[in-house]
Amino acid sequence: MEQKVTVLYGQDDFSLECLAYGNPKPRIRWRRKDTTLYWENPLRFHRVRYDVEGTYQCVATSDGFPQAIRDADVDVVGRPIMVGKRAGSMMSVISGGIARLSCDVIADPLGDKIVWIWRGTQGQEKELRSGHNGMAIVETKGGQSKSSALTISMVSKAHEGTYTCKASNMFSTVQRDIKLEVKETSKTLFITIVVAVSVTVLAVIAVSCLLITKRRGQRHNKNRPALRLKEASRPMPPVPKYVKQTGTIDSGVEDLELQEMDGTLKPRPPRRVDKTDWTSVGLTYSD
Repeated sequence: MEQKVTVLYGQDDFSLECLAYGNPKPRIRWRRKDTTLYWENPLRFHRVRYDVEGTYQCVATSDGFPQAIRDADVDVVGRPIMVGKRAGSMMSVISGGIARLSCDVIADPLGDKIVWIWRGTQGQEKELRSGHNGMAIVETKGGQSKSSALTISMVSKAHEGTYTCKASNMFSTVQRDIKLEVKETSKTLFITIVVAVSVTVLAVIAVSCLLITKRRGQRHNKNRPALRLKEASRPMPPVPKYVKQTGTIDSGVEDLELQEMDGTLKPRPPRRVDKTDWTSVGLTYSD
């Protein structure tokens, strides 16, 4: 029997067999080292898990003779597994509080560090690092296990989303999702409601003022008299050139004065002569 046996995690029906000879024939049993619980030979494992790893002792006893003991170390190797809370965990935190998320991994070999990934409610995704945005990541290691704790101080709505811790080794990768929900306090909720109502009221007032101004403008334009240009029924004749004191009876042209009377020209009446002018030529003038 080999002193060290390596077996793959998840393997079925694995067994260890011990051989011992003597006269009388010895009885062979198995026990875990430093325990008093015995199993019959061969030692069978229906499903290999990480918790079966350790040192087992084959004990052979015969009446009248001292017992014979042989150690066998069982080494379990394989993919990483998550222990503790199941996948799809849910956590609720009050706004302004502290959120603590953790992942515990068992594997052999353990592999590199545990990675945290955040996926927001809008689908954005990024890898988290300690010291960023009020976050702290602390990792501890012991034997085949490793733990990673993510702490978020002063939680706000911006931290809501799904947090994924991921561990890998040479065999496979395993991950766990933890959904973080941030609840508003009564004070924060009241402030949010007041702000929302104020914004709504201001928007309604602005729209109302705009509509009132628009209606007043339409009413003012409606009451304003319309100015229209009336076309002349016929074109205006050209204005004759008038030269002061040049018109005479002999020339046949009378002095004209341009007067607007529906687009026509009215002749100026003859100048009334003083009485003295008529008497000077032998004519008499009576009223």
